[in-house]
Amino acid sequence: MLDLLPSAAAAVVYPVGRLDFDAEGLLLLTNDGELANRLLHPRYEIPRVYEAEVEGRVVAADLGRWRAGAG
Repeated sequence: MLDLLPSAAAAVVYPVGRLDFDAEGLLLLTNDGELANRLLHPRYEIPRVYEAEVEGRVVAADLGRWRAGAG
């Protein structure tokens, strides 16, 4: 992803977040290392919201595991 930037700019840019191949959303690029650290490091507990579309029916018994992040 950083290979799309000019080489001088890519040297000082921190990506905040990530996008998988088949995902869409926002990827923040910043040259502020402290901001990137505060947004990414778990100690700051920045809330994140994820949405997913699934095929078929979701069984209520599985919701607790999904919300906890377990497969």
